[in-house]
Amino acid sequence: MKTVRIAYPWTSTVDTPTFTGIPPHVTLMSEFQKVTHELKTLKSSLPTTILSMLDGCGFLSTGMNTDKVIS
Repeated sequence: MKTVRIAYPWTSTVDTPTFTGIPPHVTLMSEFQKVTHELKTLKSSLPTTILSMLDGCGFLSTGMNTDKVIS
């Protein structure tokens, strides 16, 4: 069972948030917006990244990659 511990500035721990003057919900919304932007960027670049990785392995080619065959 976990308990709640109230920490004051003079009894702060590593887990105690620092006081910045910015309300916590504003900070959380900023982080959420950042994650949303990164997700949109990843969503747009993921198909081309996967296709280039598969093409590099020769997975999408119909013929044999003769330059990668070990003799």
